[in-house]
Amino acid sequence: DGDAKLFSRFLAWMKDKRQDLDSVPKVLLDLLQTHGVIKNDNQVSELYVKRFIDKEKPRVQITIWAVS
Repeated sequence: DGDAKLFSRFLAWMKDKRQDLDSVPKVLLDLLQTHGVIKNDNQVSELYVKRFIDKEKPRVQITIWAVS
Protein backbone atom coordinates (compact mmCIF):
# COMPACT_ATOMS: atom_id res chain seq x y z
CA ASP A 1 0.00 0.00 0.00
CA GLY A 2 1.54 3.32 -1.08
CA ASP A 3 0.04 5.13 1.90
CA ALA A 4 1.28 2.70 4.56
CA LYS A 5 3.36 4.07 7.43
CA LEU A 6 6.75 2.42 7.48
CA PHE A 7 9.44 1.49 9.98
CA SER A 8 12.94 1.56 8.49
CA ARG A 9 16.09 0.09 9.99
CA PHE A 10 19.53 0.83 8.58
CA LEU A 11 22.54 -1.09 9.86
CA ALA A 12 25.60 0.56 8.33
CA TRP A 13 29.09 -0.96 8.33
CA MET A 14 31.41 1.93 7.46
CA LYS A 15 35.14 2.13 6.84
CA ASP A 16 35.52 4.62 9.69
CA LYS A 17 33.61 7.19 11.75
CA ARG A 18 34.29 10.13 9.43
CA GLN A 19 30.93 9.91 7.62
CA ASP A 20 28.05 11.41 9.55
CA LEU A 21 25.60 8.74 10.62
CA ASP A 22 22.59 10.98 9.96
CA SER A 23 23.43 11.10 6.23
CA VAL A 24 22.82 7.36 5.82
CA PRO A 25 19.02 7.26 6.07
CA LYS A 26 18.43 10.43 4.03
CA VAL A 27 20.47 9.27 1.04
CA LEU A 28 19.13 5.71 1.13
CA LEU A 29 15.48 6.71 1.60
CA ASP A 30 15.81 9.03 -1.40
CA LEU A 31 17.26 6.14 -3.45
CA LEU A 32 14.52 3.75 -2.33
CA GLN A 33 11.91 6.29 -3.43
CA THR A 34 13.64 7.01 -6.76
CA HIS A 35 13.75 3.29 -7.58
CA GLY A 36 10.14 2.63 -6.59
CA VAL A 37 10.82 0.53 -3.49
CA ILE A 38 8.74 2.95 -1.42
CA LYS A 39 6.20 5.44 -2.76
CA ASN A 40 7.43 8.41 -0.73
CA ASP A 41 10.06 8.73 1.98
CA ASN A 42 7.58 10.70 4.09
CA GLN A 43 5.83 7.35 4.72
CA VAL A 44 8.58 6.53 7.22
CA SER A 45 7.19 7.18 10.69
CA GLU A 46 9.89 5.30 12.62
CA LEU A 47 13.60 5.10 11.90
CA TYR A 48 16.50 3.20 13.47
CA VAL A 49 20.11 3.69 12.38
CA LYS A 50 23.20 2.00 13.82
CA ARG A 51 26.84 2.27 12.74
CA PHE A 52 29.45 -0.48 12.80
CA ILE A 53 33.03 -0.27 11.56
CA ASP A 54 34.27 -2.68 8.88
CA LYS A 55 37.26 -1.35 6.94
CA GLU A 56 37.30 -4.35 4.61
CA LYS A 57 33.62 -4.64 3.65
CA PRO A 58 31.53 -1.47 4.13
CA ARG A 59 27.82 -2.09 3.50
CA VAL A 60 24.29 -1.24 4.61
CA GLN A 61 21.53 -3.64 5.57
CA ILE A 62 18.07 -2.15 5.08
CA THR A 63 14.88 -3.52 6.62
CA ILE A 64 11.50 -1.89 6.00
CA TRP A 65 8.08 -2.96 7.22
CA ALA A 66 4.62 -1.49 7.56
CA VAL A 67 3.43 -0.32 10.98
CA SER A 68 -0.10 0.31 12.17
